[in-house]
Amino acid sequence: MDIQQKANQLIERGNELHNAGDKVAAAPYYREAAEIFEPYASFMLVAADSYAAGGKHRDAAAAYQLVLDSHPDHDQAIAGLKKSRKAADKQARKNSDLSDLAPVPAADDGRKRRKLFGRR
Repeated sequence: MDIQQKANQLIERGNELHNAGDKVAAAPYYREAAEIFEPYASFMLVAADSYAAGGKHRDAAAAYQLVLDSHPDHDQAIAGLKKSRKAADKQARKNSDLSDLAPVPAADDGRKRRKLFGRR
């Protein structure tokens, strides 16, 4: 099998997943097709958009950056990269914000403990 045939199969599988509503699962297929067969480089943008639509902002940013490595003035990739980086940063801050959690009491504070699961 030649490289173009392999790329075509990857695109077909990506399209199946995309059309079934699983854009995140489709993205790696588009990305691989773009990486192995230069004429399909535009599918890297499709992969980036798919990651972004699925909330995978870091993966989206990486794919947008790959587009920009080849085409530094690509307006859609520039906008997507900015948006994905901002969303990834926001997601990271949200995931690391533990300020609303109550402190865990020390094990030897003398209080009666209850089990987290099951009955006392």
